[in-house]
Amino acid sequence: MIAGLAGVDTLAPAALWRFPSTDPVEDVARTADPTDLIGELRPRLRTIVGLPITLSRGAADATAQPSSWFMRGDGLCIGFTVPSDFIGAVVGGRCGGPFVPLPTEGAGGAAIKAEVAAAVLAAADAAWPGAGGWQAMPPNAALPMFTLNLAAEGVVFCLPWAIGLPPAAAEVPPDTRAWHQSLAAALSATPFAVRAVLHDRIVPLRDALAMRTGDVLPIETRRDVSLRVGDRVFARGMITPDDEGGHRVTIVAAGLDNITPANKEQP
Repeated sequence: MIAGLAGVDTLAPAALWRFPSTDPVEDVARTADPTDLIGELRPRLRTIVGLPITLSRGAADATAQPSSWFMRGDGLCIGFTVPSDFIGAVVGGRCGGPFVPLPTEGAGGAAIKAEVAAAVLAAADAAWPGAGGWQAMPPNAALPMFTLNLAAEGVVFCLPWAIGLPPAAAEVPPDTRAWHQSLAAALSATPFAVRAVLHDRIVPLRDALAMRTGDVLPIETRRDVSLRVGDRVFARGMITPDDEGGHRVTIVAAGLDNITPANKEQP
């Protein structure tokens, strides 16, 4: 039977977790519930140790940081430390000695560390199914800390841990690149009326209201014109004659920024 979580405050449900963290301060104040992980990890570690063991949740220790970090493709992050004295005890037990803490890992320490890491990641996959494979890399956000106490043959080892659960599959932001490309293509094909402004004149309202049939308004002809979409100037052009006796506008400057209205034109 797995040891309970006596003395620990009520834990936030795993479904409430998001990773990467959007509010590290708030997330550190909460703790991912490792109950399922402990249940999956216990038999795997018992096989490695070769003895009956118990695992229980311990208090967080901010000074004891995990030394190994792994991140799954879907965002699940696991950090943990396997103490050297625990590795030394396992090595000693496999060599026929008593299960006692030793200050060094010995020649087989690296292999046992790899066994423990594989057991941890397999237990995490079983507790929180996901996909993407594991990579040895640190997270990019602060994760809540806690400890696991592993006891065997009356010896207790403290293992620092950190867990960050990924978002629910339905809440993973979709890849929006295709949507942006479609939107850009649709906007590019949207028709807009383009005006070549040949003449603007400002007159008093009383003069406009006094206009009658037959009145003549002077027009200042020029070669320099503005091209507008709505009120936005996006190009400058020059009026030049065409081959059929008419006129055309030749673009001399274009762009959405730094295009000033044509000379004498009201902006």
